[in-house]
Amino acid sequence: MQYGGRYGTTIRHDDGRDGTTIRYDDTVLPHRQQAHLRGVQGVPDPQVRVRYDTMQYGGRYGTTIRHDDGRYGTTIRRYGTATPTTSPSAWCAGSPGPTGEGAIRYDAVRRTIRYHDTTRRRTIRYHDTTIRYCHTDNKPICVVCRESRTHRHHDVAPLPEVIEDMKSELRMRLIKLNWQKPMCSRVKAMDEQAKSDAKLKKQALKEKIEEDVGALVQFLLDEKDALLESLEAEEVATVTVIDENLKWVASEEAAVDKAIAEIQTQLSDSARFESISKIYASPFQMSSSIQATSCTPDWSEFTGPFQLIMWKKMMHVLHTMPQNLTLDLDTAHPSLAISDFDTKVEEGRTRSQEPDMPQRFTRFFGVLATAQYSSGQHYWEVDVRDKGVWYLGVTTEYSNRKGFVNLSPSAGYWSLCLQDRLYANEEDARIPVADYWNSPRVGVFLDYGRGRVSFYDAVTMKRVYTFTAYFDEPVSPFFSPGKNDPGSRLQICHYY
Repeated sequence: MQYGGRYGTTIRHDDGRDGTTIRYDDTVLPHRQQAHLRGVQGVPDPQVRVRYDTMQYGGRYGTTIRHDDGRYGTTIRRYGTATPTTSPSAWCAGSPGPTGEGAIRYDAVRRTIRYHDTTRRRTIRYHDTTIRYCHTDNKPICVVCRESRTHRHHDVAPLPEVIEDMKSELRMRLIKLNWQKPMCSRVKAMDEQAKSDAKLKKQALKEKIEEDVGALVQFLLDEKDALLESLEAEEVATVTVIDENLKWVASEEAAVDKAIAEIQTQLSDSARFESISKIYASPFQMSSSIQATSCTPDWSEFTGPFQLIMWKKMMHVLHTMPQNLTLDLDTAHPSLAISDFDTKVEEGRTRSQEPDMPQRFTRFFGVLATAQYSSGQHYWEVDVRDKGVWYLGVTTEYSNRKGFVNLSPSAGYWSLCLQDRLYANEEDARIPVADYWNSPRVGVFLDYGRGRVSFYDAVTMKRVYTFTAYFDEPVSPFFSPGKNDPGSRLQICHYY
């Protein structure tokens, strides 16, 4: 073997039977400096280690010398027979016989180049046909490399065994992939269906928007056309009267001009007495009723608050319009004060002596509206300005109102509440929906048929939160001004 320019010779004796291997280590010079089997000539090189492997096969021995400094090398293997007590002498496979007793026969020569490059991490090794696999370095090695210092303490297994393990792992991966492929197909089909549903939903909503907004737009266009026609008619009527007066004034003006011209003619020196006396006897009299037209058009119809007028008229077109709710005194907590035509609620200073009723709140500071809904779409607004605490939403007809009230959907309540921040009272916990609330009004939209309760900033009409539910009994709006927040109130907004 050659390692970094140093050489060694491997001699193995074999007769095909079992044997024993005995190894020795020593230090010798390179082969170029005549390192021999019988001894070492010259000064030893401490960087080159030589391992002597003496193998016994049925009474015959061989000696193996390996030089190793961890770098590349060439291995030359020779097979022959010799006794350990005699000095081996080489003879070739093609020669007639050995040159001496115990001679070594060089039956075959196998050369292997091993190249290591630690910088490029590239290794090419074919030391032997018997291959192993190093699990530590994750690469195949030969039996010679297995005994080297690099892989001596590594986890090494036969390559066929490793290949079989890899095949087993690949079979498991194949099973998993064959199981995952239908899943991909199912997910793909579900996504395609979701994509199709999204397109259909978008188209349906588009048609609804076009229908609802189109109805409003058409209503406004019709109202605009009617107003413009009325305005045009008023102008025509006024202009007609003025034109008639202008014609009469023009005729009077022409008569005056004629009288002036006749008088100026008779004032000349050549005028005769007869013509002068005739004009003098019948003086021209302009009508005393001539004056500007007093017809003033009535523009007041076209100078009012058109947006408010249009909004009032649109209420007959809108499917959903703000409703004027009133509070139900029979459901109010005894400590709540109801006023302003049953539209305002606040915490009272004293507890009223109202009779207890099944629908009355006894602990929670709440009150219901008189309205109940079991179908359709409904919208109302509540003034919450200057309030630090409030609860708003809807509740079912038979929800609990005695003692502690659980404001969750399973208990029949769908509501928002304002405390340190704005929360949605969901099933298991309160969900923060806004860090602060500064809008003066809250809008509540109930779509009973679709099972939705939505809350809006009534100023910007931005949706704040939506509950999804299934209603199987009538629901009513409910309100609470909170507790220990005196001096502030909730008030239902009325717009008409």
